[in-house]
Amino acid sequence: MAKEKAPPFVRHDDVVKELLRKPGARKAYEERKEVHRVALAIRKMREDAGLTQKELATKIGTSQPVIARLERSGARRPNIRTLEKIAKAVNRGMTVRFESAGDASPVEVMLFSAGGREGK
Repeated sequence: MAKEKAPPFVRHDDVVKELLRKPGARKAYEERKEVHRVALAIRKMREDAGLTQKELATKIGTSQPVIARLERSGARRPNIRTLEKIAKAVNRGMTVRFESAGDASPVEVMLFSAGGREGK
């Protein structure tokens, strides 16, 4: 029996570059990257606070599977209320930053500080 030839090696970067040429793919890719960055931040804050997923879930009034989905970026972009609950549960402040594609300076609004006090 003849040995089959292995398929040619394809670099991951080349595959991504090719996929991003498809209409709408770049936008979807960028949105998923945003969700992934938020997921990593949630996990890091939870771990830094010494909480399990179940403990964080209890603190914010949800279930452990919801936290797991948020942390593995298997969910849609979390809404601001969910992020607010998580930030307060891990004793973090929360700031929203509005940026412009033009020359305008970014605007930041502190929603609350790490102690839970409302921002100004």
